[in-house]
Amino acid sequence: AYRWMGSGHPAVCTHLRTERLNVLMRALDLETESLGKDHPAVGYTLLKKGQLHLEMTHVDMAIKDTRDAVDILKRGLGCIHPDVGLALLRLADIFNYHTGQYGHEENKNKALSLYQEALTPLRESFGRVNPHLGLARNSIGILYSARNEWKYAMKSFYEALAGYGVRSKAKLEPEMASNEGKSSRPDVFFVWINVGGLHMQQKEWQLALRSYLKAHSAFRCMGEEQLGRLQSIGPRRLMRRALTLRKGGSSFEDNDTLLASMLQNIGKAQSMLQKYGKAVETLEEALRIHRVVAMRAPGRGGRPSRDVACILENLGEIQMISGNLTSAFGRYVESLNLLRSSDDGSGTGGVEAALVLGAIGRVHLKKGEYVEAKVVLRECMRTFESAGVPSNNRRIGEFRSCLVDSELALMQGATSTIAGQRRDISPFPCDDRALAIDEIADACRNGGDHTGAIWFYSEALSLRRGRAERLSPSDGGAWSSEVVDVGRTVSNIAQLRRERREFGAAKILFDEARQLYQSVGLSPNHPFYKDLSHEIEVMRRM
Repeated sequence: AYRWMGSGHPAVCTHLRTERLNVLMRALDLETESLGKDHPAVGYTLLKKGQLHLEMTHVDMAIKDTRDAVDILKRGLGCIHPDVGLALLRLADIFNYHTGQYGHEENKNKALSLYQEALTPLRESFGRVNPHLGLARNSIGILYSARNEWKYAMKSFYEALAGYGVRSKAKLEPEMASNEGKSSRPDVFFVWINVGGLHMQQKEWQLALRSYLKAHSAFRCMGEEQLGRLQSIGPRRLMRRALTLRKGGSSFEDNDTLLASMLQNIGKAQSMLQKYGKAVETLEEALRIHRVVAMRAPGRGGRPSRDVACILENLGEIQMISGNLTSAFGRYVESLNLLRSSDDGSGTGGVEAALVLGAIGRVHLKKGEYVEAKVVLRECMRTFESAGVPSNNRRIGEFRSCLVDSELALMQGATSTIAGQRRDISPFPCDDRALAIDEIADACRNGGDHTGAIWFYSEALSLRRGRAERLSPSDGGAWSSEVVDVGRTVSNIAQLRRERREFGAAKILFDEARQLYQSVGLSPNHPFYKDLSHEIEVMRRM
């Protein structure tokens, strides 16, 4: 029977667990009758029973038994006994990892409180340097980070390092070095990654680089047995967003993928510190690892290829920043080809491809290849729209601005490498960028390209909103004029939404335009106000 249980046979596992539960319940009755309900032995049996309930996914019963066990052990052994601290850790883990999404925030708060309560008995029993204390503080740090309480999270992570015997700002003291057993290295590795992740979120690049390099050193010092533990303990030791991961990806498929993800973060920190040569070397190593993973795992679909594409995109970004536009272009194109060949239809591939298309468009723009930039950036915008990305997304705004730059450059007669000749689309001077963009939008609209017209009117709207926000009613006519221009642009976008039969969005925009006109006291008889009323009436009749 135990052989079948070891092989994971469901029926045998369920039968054996039921038998064990019956035995524990009988033992509990005997211990309660003979020793009393507050005897520590009863508490230890309840802990075993609670663990068995957890294996059987009876979470509520597991919580009840473990909580009762904690109360009994406190009464029988005292609040600072080591077994009390370990039992509190076990109860905290249940609330933290096994309660699902129902009452999620409340359960996380209970877990945090229990981890904090466990600190005193663990510290008093085992000393300030012990792995149990380090684990509790790391869990506290992860919970604080999930609440965006970065200060407390950082403090907890550094205290976790101290609990594992690591001096974060100096070499180990002799007594600490002697206590830092090899078994704690995987835990130290994950804490350093968490520290690096927090520093990176706060854009403290030098500290982030130092932390990730410490994690890399810990990884290299691990033996086979310790490396084998990473997959099992990692998901509970690692803070969310601590590593650079593709959306939907996981670092725990194998240790090589985990190492490559860490190298990506090291490369990012190096690039932000303008250490471009080192960043390229680091990312090249991550790329080599991911290529090996992709070759040996053909059955995992397109995920390894998309991981390779992600690193190629990062390399392209660094090379573009450092001015190596030709190499950047090659990296981006290779990344785009991989993304398109590995698209699994989940939708994430479309967004990733749009980001790379936008980067390729920026390279063309920097090289003065305006027609190529225009073509690629339009495809980028269409891809974003097909993927359902909101039009007010920050990255869409960045690429839309690049598209406008390419269109304006062509409008002013810039040289195109495709046509090889100058284009004079309009004699309109570009002294007012918003008006120049309006002309591009009008051309799209007149040509039936409503989508393109919305892109350009949206860019003009962003510029006009910015100018209006820098003024105030005390500026008189200047402020009123800017607000009216904002209202007219909003009305133009509303008309295009109406033509696309997006009536809900159009109504919201028309209402906004009316409110803007009213806010500056525009008369209903004013031509702009009458035009707006007419357009609203047209939509009402559709």
